[in-house]
Amino acid sequence: MRRAKEYLKLHDGNRSATRILLCDVPNHGNLGDQAIALAEEAYLSGLGLRYDEVDQIGGIEDLVYYRHILPLDTTVILHGGGNMGSLYKSFEFLRAADIGAFPHGKVISMPQTADYRDSEGRMLSRYMRHVYSSADHVMLLARDEPSFETMKRLFPMVQVELTPDIVMTYETPYAHVPLAGRQGALVAFRSDGEVATHPTFEDVSDRLNALGLSDVRKTDTALGTGGLLNIPADKREPMVYGKLEEFSRARIVVTDRLHGMVMSAITGTPCVAFNNSNGKVRALYETWLRSCPYIRFSDGTDWRECVEDVLETSDNCYDFSGFRDKFDVVAEYLK
Repeated sequence: MRRAKEYLKLHDGNRSATRILLCDVPNHGNLGDQAIALAEEAYLSGLGLRYDEVDQIGGIEDLVYYRHILPLDTTVILHGGGNMGSLYKSFEFLRAADIGAFPHGKVISMPQTADYRDSEGRMLSRYMRHVYSSADHVMLLARDEPSFETMKRLFPMVQVELTPDIVMTYETPYAHVPLAGRQGALVAFRSDGEVATHPTFEDVSDRLNALGLSDVRKTDTALGTGGLLNIPADKREPMVYGKLEEFSRARIVVTDRLHGMVMSAITGTPCVAFNNSNGKVRALYETWLRSCPYIRFSDGTDWRECVEDVLETSDNCYDFSGFRDKFDVVAEYLK
C-alpha cells in the first residue's frame, strides 16, 4: 500500500497506462517453467503489448500494489505450465488471488495441463469453478487434448481453446542446428514425484554405446533439489539458452521431462520421450508432436527401437510458424 501511494503521488493520482499483468512468473530452477516465461514474454512483445509482471515470490504483496496502480479492468495473464489440479495445488490458490485482484478485466490462462482426477482434485475443480465464475471474461488454454476435454467439462462457463505449449513457438539461435557435427547423447530423467517408468541411465547408456555414441551424459531441465532455487529475472534467458545450446549440440536426447521433449523439438534434436506420472508427456506428444520425424514416444517396451529410429532420421526441421498460428485466437482475445 505504501508503494502504491508513493506511485500515485508521483503521478498526480493517475493510474499506470499498463493494462496487462503477467502473473506467477517463476523464480525457481525448473528451466521448463523459465522457458515458458520467456516464451510468454516474447509472445506479448511480438504483439506489441505492454505489460508488468508479478513473480511467484512477490505474490500477494505485489498484487496489492498493482491492484492500486493499474486500471481496474487490467487483463490478467496466468503463467502456463502443468500445475492445474491437486499435484501442485498451491498454484490454484495463486491463480485465485490473481483473478480476485482484477475480476473485471479479461483473464487468460496460458497453456496448461489439467489433472483433477483424485478426490482433492475434484474439490479443487469446484473451488476454481467458483473463482472463474466470479470474473467477467475468462479464457483457458489447454496444451493437450485430454486437458482440453477436462477443462470444457469442468469449467463450462469459460472459453476453452486448444493450443500447444507456448515454448513450442519460441524460436532461438539454437533452432536450426544441423545434425551433422553433433556429438554425444543426453539423458534427462526426473527424480521427483512425477516419475513413472523408464529404463535406467545405465541401460540407456549401454544401448547408445552399442550404437556408436560413446559420450552419454546425465542432464536435467530442473536445477538444484527439486528445482527450487531463487532465479532473478535477468538470469532467466542465459540459463534457458544454456540448456538449449546443450541440447542443440547433442545427437540424441532421452527424457521423461515434458520440456526435455519440447526443448529437443525446438532445437531439432532427435529425442525419445517417456511418460511421467500424470501422463502429460504422452498427451502433449499425441496432440502435437506425433508427426515430428525426430521425436518418438516410448511406452517403455520399445525404447530401443525408438532410439534406433530417431538416430536414423535426417529430417530435423521444425515448423515454428505452424504452432504460432494456433495462438491467433489468443491474439484476438487480447485486442
